[in-house]
Amino acid sequence: MHTTLRLSQWGKESVLILMGIITMIFFEASQQYYYVLQFNLVEPSEVSFWHLLQGQAWRWLFWIFFSIPLVIFVFKNPIDKYSLSVKALSKYLGFISFLLILNIITIAFFQLFINKEALTVSNIIEYVTFFTFQKSPIYFISFIGLVIIVHFILNTEILELKMKELSSLKEKQIQLYEELKSKSYADSSPIIEVKTGTRLKYVPLDTISWIEADDYCVKLHDLQNQSYTLRTSLKALESELPNSFVRVHRKAIVNLEKVKELLLSDQPRLLLCNDIEVVVAHSRLKEVKESLSGSLIPYLI
Repeated sequence: MHTTLRLSQWGKESVLILMGIITMIFFEASQQYYYVLQFNLVEPSEVSFWHLLQGQAWRWLFWIFFSIPLVIFVFKNPIDKYSLSVKALSKYLGFISFLLILNIITIAFFQLFINKEALTVSNIIEYVTFFTFQKSPIYFISFIGLVIIVHFILNTEILELKMKELSSLKEKQIQLYEELKSKSYADSSPIIEVKTGTRLKYVPLDTISWIEADDYCVKLHDLQNQSYTLRTSLKALESELPNSFVRVHRKAIVNLEKVKELLLSDQPRLLLCNDIEVVVAHSRLKEVKESLSGSLIPYLI
């Protein structure tokens, strides 16, 4: 999935995320300050709300830092309700857990650095254990929330793109409809229904140049030299055709409106407008001439 998110959309969501982080910083600092005073963990003079607020702030800054690769990961591995699977969820949970461990270890080392304590194994284990119990639940939930927000933005943008595509398709369909409506088609123009496999094709008779007998079927030849097979006899079809279609041979019917020339020689032929020649039987030559006599068609003698 590749999509370009609008800055306005990201700006709105970023503000919400930032407000949520600030709220969590103040909440955790207030909670910690309450516990210190309520249970007399240290002397009130040795701690201040501002000091606790600073401590929570830099810890959440590390969370923001580790959330960046998570956002990139979501962009490269997006999921939706149709592709949701155990494998996809495991992949997400594994990556979030990896980032969470790095986050906890980082703030533990940074706290040791701030307190100027020795980097001993016991101190490291103590701080990692402490921050694991203190920060892991809220950080994990925050990572999950971030994933949901990013997917929401992605799906919103994709939905908007699909809506634009549908709108564009609708406009094209309307334009096509208007073009078709603007064209004038004669209501009296007959159409032959031809079955090809599991499909029905409708061939206008005015596009047929000639019809050929083919065993127990007939072939309809159009002006583009394409042919369509129809399961019927030439005799049966002849009775259904308009007067412009004339039998010129026992195996051929010609649309006289598509005739360009009558070639008279030892073997008479009709030259059609698509340069196809159809043989005319001597017994039908007179009938063909009479049919052509009312048309402005030149004769080549």
